[in-house]
Amino acid sequence: MESAVSKSTLPGAERAPNGHARKPFARESSPPVLLPSAAEGVRSVRDRWTRLLRKVRPENPLTVRATVATGRLAALRRILADNAPGGGSTELTGALGGFARIHFARFTLLEEHASETGDSIPASLVFCSDFDGTVAEQIEELAAAPCFDALFRCCAGFPELPEPRGRATFLRQHRIAEATFYANTLGRTVLQIRQEDQLRRSIEQLIDTQDWSHLSDQQVRERIQHFVRGRPELAWALQPAPGFNGPGWERVRKLLERLDIAGALDRIRRLLPSARSNDHEPIDRPLNAHVRFLTHYEDWAPQNPFGAVGFVRSGGLLWYQGLISVIPISLLLPLADWLTYAVFNSGNLAGVRSIHFARWVPIDFVRSPYGFRVPRRALFFSNYDGSQENYMGEFIDTVAWGLNATFSRAVGYPRSFGLVFDGAKNEQAFKHFIRRVQLQTDVWYSAYPQLSAANIASNAKIREGLVGPLDARETRAWLQRF
Repeated sequence: MESAVSKSTLPGAERAPNGHARKPFARESSPPVLLPSAAEGVRSVRDRWTRLLRKVRPENPLTVRATVATGRLAALRRILADNAPGGGSTELTGALGGFARIHFARFTLLEEHASETGDSIPASLVFCSDFDGTVAEQIEELAAAPCFDALFRCCAGFPELPEPRGRATFLRQHRIAEATFYANTLGRTVLQIRQEDQLRRSIEQLIDTQDWSHLSDQQVRERIQHFVRGRPELAWALQPAPGFNGPGWERVRKLLERLDIAGALDRIRRLLPSARSNDHEPIDRPLNAHVRFLTHYEDWAPQNPFGAVGFVRSGGLLWYQGLISVIPISLLLPLADWLTYAVFNSGNLAGVRSIHFARWVPIDFVRSPYGFRVPRRALFFSNYDGSQENYMGEFIDTVAWGLNATFSRAVGYPRSFGLVFDGAKNEQAFKHFIRRVQLQTDVWYSAYPQLSAANIASNAKIREGLVGPLDARETRAWLQRF
């Protein structure tokens, strides 16, 4: 069954969309001599900028990918299956729960796969975590514990007699860089989320055990404040929450939130009737067995993990088409990384509010005929609220242009135009594409699995409303959160 699933994960990866065998593209014109060196310069600046962001962000990602050792794939599959939902073991998720600063984490197996050129990409194990603090701190914490040795022993290069220094070296050597990372609200730690949830539960318990009908809204609030002050374990709630000291782009964020970017692009698209729409193109549907297999791992809690891997189109025949083909990976994703740090850092990703964390990770880099270092594949991981159907629908309705800008170079993606038009607007074609490239999430951990992003934001507002003056309208709105 595993072999069938892995082959159906990326239909179209070995064959071109027209059904013919895909051949490496030939270069019909040589790129200007300066282009490769210029591209390397851009990549160097981008990489340094990314490392800087990872140091100043209060929340960060870690992505580790290690090739499965020869003869160890079956043992790795057994461990992952035992710890998967319904597998009977909680050893790995329990161990992840011992790391107080991890919000979300997962282990995912990338099956062996044939590339577009016919060579084999070996199977590999991917570990991802979203956490408070720096990458260096996360690696040191993970390396100090032996709880994942059984998994990583199945990977090439893991020390035979692991100890903290050896584990840390292994994790550093196999760490891969994220092109873009998104955190729902920067500066909101695991501890804060859990404390504020406990605060809400304590106040709700108080409300449920007393009669408040004879009191005004302001009097109810004063009683709640008095209750919190009298509980030593809740004393922290009377202090302002430690916020994120961002670069001061709040005005830009508020302006972008008011703008109807999707509507504006739709109006522009209607002015371009000569560009052929993708609405009537044939839809490549995923195998029903593959979809059933994936849905077995979904909806075990109000939150869900999502993961996908896909091949990246290598470009056209001419040098400038090759240059254009690297724009999403080399320019747009690093730009998005900056925007998620400076602008979309407070619970709203261009209108989408249900995502806790997300990352885009290019992998399997090769040098193209044009001199650019480009990825053959890309990974996408996210942690979100609700069903996948609603999750994808929210993206399509709100930021289809963003999906097109970041995913349109994927093999099998619905045809887009001008990087932002069409593409995901063909809803059924996009949803089928997502299922075809979707990965099974073998082991997944959440530090607060019963809390949606909306719950977390509301709990933060409850804490905020405990201190400072509120007028009558604000007091009523605050009480309605319970």
